[in-house]
Amino acid sequence: MGLALLGGVAIALDWHELRRLAGDTNWWWVPPALAMTALSYLGLSAGLVACGELVGLPVRRAVMLRIAFVSIAMNHVVSLGGAAGYSVRTALIGRHGGVAGAALAMSLLHSYLNNLMLMALIQLGVLEIALDAGAPPVVRGTLLFGALVSFAFIVLSTAALFAGRLRRRCLGVLRRLARVLPAAWDARLTRIVAELEASLDLGARGVRESPRRAAPPLAFAVLDWTATLLAFWCCLAAFGERVSPQVLVAGSAIGIGAGFASLIPGGIGTQEGSLAVVFSLLGVQLEHAVLAAILFRLVYYFVPFAVSLPLYLGVTRAAERRGETARG
Repeated sequence: MGLALLGGVAIALDWHELRRLAGDTNWWWVPPALAMTALSYLGLSAGLVACGELVGLPVRRAVMLRIAFVSIAMNHVVSLGGAAGYSVRTALIGRHGGVAGAALAMSLLHSYLNNLMLMALIQLGVLEIALDAGAPPVVRGTLLFGALVSFAFIVLSTAALFAGRLRRRCLGVLRRLARVLPAAWDARLTRIVAELEASLDLGARGVRESPRRAAPPLAFAVLDWTATLLAFWCCLAAFGERVSPQVLVAGSAIGIGAGFASLIPGGIGTQEGSLAVVFSLLGVQLEHAVLAAILFRLVYYFVPFAVSLPLYLGVTRAAERRGETARG
């Protein structure tokens, strides 16, 4: 509601300029952008369901798909480190018979796969800009540093996920930190950490014993990022910018990655600024890059969030009916 109010004020202050820009926009590209957004969210939701099956989460697929969509849409709009979506997801899964540890393990595994894709795209994007002789040395140096950080993330997160000894040490730190909490919270957190460790062990063991089990979540992650990039390409095309695949990958990965890394909920402002700056460095007109980034925010983030609200009500009501049936 606050974002809508600020948007209304911005429109009122510069109504004539916005009307001019709206007249220059090719709105025929918005439906394809929405279609790619739907495909991306389908990949995200199906990938989350596949990760849940990998860690043995006992929730029906149809219900899990709705929970996945609702929590992902919330994460994209109001997320700060994934806390909002993770909390809603864990609560809804608990209402449908799942345990908190398995829900967290599913979320961590899904985030790992999607962040792995993002970091790989960032590596390609940095390479594209670093090889561009026209890019300022400061920009190239900053991006190369970011590439090293993202590569370190890939190595450490992979080790923590599949190396049981390292993972148990990390979870042991959580247990020690829980001792400063009240006794009831300490006991609850200790139980959740134990469930999390068991679920992560189950998922990692399943992948090691049968690597093919990791194929569906990874394929859905590829589908998600491919559709995301195409959605932003449509937003650029709406303002007359037709970029090559390498420019699209470079600009989108770095800009979206900056939004994820920011401390601002949903990366609002940071993502748009980063996308505009990076694409302007890659030859896109700055005004068009800014407008495309704003259109992408509306199409890819706000529209799915609006769609998720009635789905959220449906999932909670189904959970209430399930609880009443169990009590009866």
